[in-house]
Amino acid sequence: MNIRIFSNIAHPTAFVLQVISYGIGFISLIVGLYAFQISGQFQSSFTQTIKNAFLLSFLNFLKTIQLIVPIIFVTLLLMLSPLTMLLTLSILLFIGLALIAYVQTKIIEPVFKKYQ
Repeated sequence: MNIRIFSNIAHPTAFVLQVISYGIGFISLIVGLYAFQISGQFQSSFTQTIKNAFLLSFLNFLKTIQLIVPIIFVTLLLMLSPLTMLLTLSILLFIGLALIAYVQTKIIEPVFKKYQ
């Protein structure tokens, strides 16, 4: 929401705030990817899970990029055209979300084995 608001303001400060919003969104995405996996495998408090997810996401940055690629691919398909949006949504409805979660689990598995 902040990005849309800041993109409509023609002031240099708004551009800086827009870049900051993109950065916060990116960090939230990568921490969220690890946090859900950590909470499913380990027993820890919320703050400890977020701290561990933040550290793991930056210590294993190549794996983090691999985790983000399917999300970017699906997002691009959704934004390409109305036809691809409908086809992508129908595929996501039946197999897509589970497939993305499965692929991300296989990517992140070696990371957790390394730290256990």
